[in-house]
Parts: sequence; structure tokens; C-alpha cells
Amino acid sequence: MSGVGEIGVVRAVVCEDEPLARRAMDDYLADVRWIELVATAGDGREALRLINKHEPDLVFLDVRMPGMSGVEVLEALDHRPAIVFTTAFDEYAIQAFEHGAVDYLVKPFGRDRLVQTLDRVRVRLVGEARARRLPVDRPAGEQRGASGEGGSLERVFAKHRG
Repeated sequence: MSGVGEIGVVRAVVCEDEPLARRAMDDYLADVRWIELVATAGDGREALRLINKHEPDLVFLDVRMPGMSGVEVLEALDHRPAIVFTTAFDEYAIQAFEHGAVDYLVKPFGRDRLVQTLDRVRVRLVGEARARRLPVDRPAGEQRGASGEGGSLERVFAKHRG
């Protein structure tokens, strides 16, 4: 992955067919100084083309898009970035994690949930020890937990057979 060695800048692509959701992601990511948004795609075929062209470190990939689904895009990629799936449907989560997704954001999600995802992205891209030493980009007044410190994930709950 290019440019991530010292986490100078993480190059990202947002693939989202809904204009309002795409704009919200653009706005959220604009506040994160270590992410450079290099492209946005509105459908699956454009997503595939832009990801292979720009070779980003990180992709926010909607599961259901016209042209190709997010999973189809992922399976067709030449370049292998870190993937965060974004969708209004929770039934694709297991499939997403089987494909190595860093996280799975269920829409609508807010800035707090995106901050949790970005913490996971940082650990995935630079390693846990180095990520702890990096400054955390949070909008003024926002903290994780009562003490302002984030904890480790201890449990994951998933529905199985309904």
C-alpha cells in the first residue's frame, strides 16, 4: 500500500450510489487530516475502474450499487486496498468479513461510528503499536467512552439463521 509507511496520508476512494450518502462521507472524511479522498464512484463499474486506476490504500464500498455489487467489485479488483463496506443491509456482513473487510458500516451511520471505523483502519494499515502513537482525528468535543480512551473489542454479536 502506497504512502502508508509512516501514515503520512491514506489515499481513499468512496464508492456510493446515493448522492446524499456520498456527500456525507466526503464531509466526514474532509475532517480527517490523514485521509486524502482521491476519487468517488457512483456505481460498481466506475468503482472498479477508479480503484484500479488510483490504487488507494482504503476504499469505502457500498454493497448494493448499479452495474456491479460491492462484492463483485471486490472480487474483480487488480489492486487490493483495505475495504470498509457501507450499506443499509446487515445481511451481507458475514460475506464482507469473509472477503477481509476492515469494517462494515450500516447506514445510516454517524460521525461517531465512522471514527470507530477509522481507528480500525489505522490499526490495519500501520499496526496496532504505531497506531496508538498517532494523533486521533476527532471533531472538537467528541470522545470515545467516559474517559476519552478507546477500549478493545471484546465481543461481536451476529444473527445466525434469523
